[in-house]
Amino acid sequence: MGADVPAALRFRCDEIATACACASLRRAARALTQEYDAAIRSVGLRATQLTLMAAVVSADGRAMTAVGRALGMDRTTLTRNLHPLERAGLVRVAASADDARRKVLRLTPKGTRLLAAAVPRWARVQAAVVARLGRRRWAALRQQLDSLTGATDIS
Repeated sequence: MGADVPAALRFRCDEIATACACASLRRAARALTQEYDAAIRSVGLRATQLTLMAAVVSADGRAMTAVGRALGMDRTTLTRNLHPLERAGLVRVAASADDARRKVLRLTPKGTRLLAAAVPRWARVQAAVVARLGRRRWAALRQQLDSLTGATDIS
């Protein structure tokens, strides 16, 4: 075994393992991500990619920073997550027509087709998750999560 762990530290570790908000939310996020991934795997996307592509559509030509803000991602993380979608020919990053320094995101026709195939699969999982939680509980949970993150809509 490892070094002796003081009782006070062991108590805090037990608390982290059982009651930590971060750990609980990450555990739930992993479980839900697996469900969504399984549902859309057949179209060749992961849940994180679907979310990003949907945000691109919702941003409707707004700057990359708006997409990143809505997803809670800094520009570096957003760029890193966009690269596989760009390489696959699903998303295009281009200079804005009114300001070449401003980058905008657009789905390609291939990206639009793939997203259209994924959305019905996403909708089935979404409906099942909401049904398990109940509509009221889901609405309350979403509101609470949004308040934790300061989430804002892209629009």
